[in-house]
Amino acid sequence: MELAEDCVVNSVMVHSYFTSVKAGLWSLRHYIDWICKDERDLPLWETCLTAFYSSLGWIVKQRSIPQPIRVIASRIAEDMELPETKVLMEDLRIMYKRIYNGKYGKSIYETMAHVQKKIVHVQKEEEIFALAADLHSKKQKQQSWTKPTSSRLL
Repeated sequence: MELAEDCVVNSVMVHSYFTSVKAGLWSLRHYIDWICKDERDLPLWETCLTAFYSSLGWIVKQRSIPQPIRVIASRIAEDMELPETKVLMEDLRIMYKRIYNGKYGKSIYETMAHVQKKIVHVQKEEEIFALAADLHSKKQKQQSWTKPTSSRLL
């Protein structure tokens, strides 16, 4: 006999996390981690939370789903209002936002400002190298004019 913790929910009415992950592993932290690692396109943070909690709500209401799985879903959903869960949500939101921005980049304005700074930096490097090359060649010419050679002396 299979334990509830080892079961998944088979329904198109819930987020794919609940059809892929065993009930014993369900948690908000695990869900967000799973989204970041397994989803090709990251949804907005609010969409993640809505999908997670609405899926839990749907699972709780389904009498066809074994009671131990519904109890797991119910406990997680009820914990949403706990102060500890609110702190966890904020920590996860900050982490998620960093991952989201890293995957999709910053705003166009921020990206363009970064690119422009890089271009200016490269241009300055090129100017410095060109100036150094000019100075080096002038120095070599000066040295060749000021050094007496044996053929000039004769």
